[in-house]
Amino acid sequence: MIDYNGMRDLMARNIDKPEITDLERKMMRYRWLDIPSHTLEETGKKFGGITKERVRQIEEKVIELINKI
Repeated sequence: MIDYNGMRDLMARNIDKPEITDLERKMMRYRWLDIPSHTLEETGKKFGGITKERVRQIEEKVIELINKI
């Protein structure tokens, strides 16, 4: 499990990788790299009213992509 600072660092170092889609990139920037960072629920509302569970799934996919790179 990655802590808050670890997740911010992971996203900051890898957010511009070509394997990450534009929507995923925008969502992860909003969620982790904005100051202050935003909750799953806030992120879902910002991006078309998707559920926090869907945001969590997208976040998990991005982390898996980063770990494969």
